[in-house]
Amino acid sequence: MTASISNNNLNSDRHLTISEAREQLIKTAISAIRTISRDNAIRLQIFDKNIQSLNSGIFYGSAYYKALVKTDQQALLDFHKIKGSFYYGYAPTKHFYMPLNPTFPTGVQPYRFVIYEDVKPSDALEAMRKGPSFLGCGEVCQIAYLEAIKELLGKEKFDCIFAAESSTPLTIQLELNNPFNCLTTNVRPEEIKTGQIVFFQNIPEYKIKHPHDDAQGFWSICCDDTPGKETFTSLGLSADGLKREEVQEALYTEYNNLPMGLETVTKEIADRILKTLNPLQLNMIKQYAAHQVSREEFSIRGGGKITFSVDFNFERIMELANTSTEKARALFTKWVKSR
Repeated sequence: MTASISNNNLNSDRHLTISEAREQLIKTAISAIRTISRDNAIRLQIFDKNIQSLNSGIFYGSAYYKALVKTDQQALLDFHKIKGSFYYGYAPTKHFYMPLNPTFPTGVQPYRFVIYEDVKPSDALEAMRKGPSFLGCGEVCQIAYLEAIKELLGKEKFDCIFAAESSTPLTIQLELNNPFNCLTTNVRPEEIKTGQIVFFQNIPEYKIKHPHDDAQGFWSICCDDTPGKETFTSLGLSADGLKREEVQEALYTEYNNLPMGLETVTKEIADRILKTLNPLQLNMIKQYAAHQVSREEFSIRGGGKITFSVDFNFERIMELANTSTEKARALFTKWVKSR
C-alpha cells in the first residue's frame, strides 16, 4: 500500500503519495530560498537610491552595516551597535527574543531566535522574512525548510508542534539542539540531491584573517543535482543558482577581501570580544590581515569543499501529516526528547 497524506494546502480530500510530498517539500524550499536571495540582492542594489528598501528583508549583518554607513543612517547604526545586532544577529523584536548567555560578549546566544509566548509560529516565520532581520546563510536555509514543512502540514498543525508555550518552540538557528532538526536527517556529502542543504567550507585560515566576518562557509540549498551541472543558492549567492566552482570562487574572493574590524559594535562590546582572545590569537589576526592565497592554494587547502549535507526527514514529516494535530504534537515532542 502506497503511503499518502492529505494535501492540506489545497484543502481537498485528495491525498499525496510520499513521492509527491517529497516533490512538494523540495519545490517549496527551493522557491523560498530563491525568493529570499533575490529580494536581498535587489535591496542591496537599490538602497542608496531608495533608503526605504532597508526597512524590510533579510540581510547579513555586515552588509546591512555597510549600507547604513554609506547612507549615513547614524541613529540606526547606533541602535544596532549597542545591541550587537551586526555581530550576533537581529530579528523582529515583537516576535522573537535571543536567549541570554553571559558567556558571549553581547550577553546573548549568537544567531539564536526563539518566539515569544502568545506568538503563532507561522506569524513569527512571516515576520522574520519581512524583517529587517540579520541572519546567517544557515538560518536562511532553515527558514526555507520551515516554509516547506508549514505548507505541507498546514498552519494549524505547524503552529501546534512549534508552539511558544510548548517544550519545542519555534527556534531559528541551524545547530544541533534546535527542535526543528528532528525533521531533518544528515546525509553523505558525496551524494548531493536536489533540495538538500549543503555546507561549502572556506579554508581554515579564514577564521584567523576574518574573525568578525560572515563567510566561514556557505550553507546553501541544491537547486539542481544534474551530475556536473549542480547548482546551489543561499543568502548572498545568485538566486538562479551557482555551480560548485562558482561557489568556490565566491568563497575564494571572500577570503582575499580585507577583513572587517570591530567597528560594527560599541567600544564596550569590542573590549569584551578582545578579552576572549589570547595574545597569540591577536598576533595571528594581525599577521593574516593582508594575507592572500592563490586559487590553486585555496583549492588545496579545501576551500569550496562540501563537508556537510542535510535533507528532509520525509518519513517523520509523513507521520506528522498522517495523524491528528494532537498526536502530531506528541510525536514531535517524543522525537525532540530522544535526540
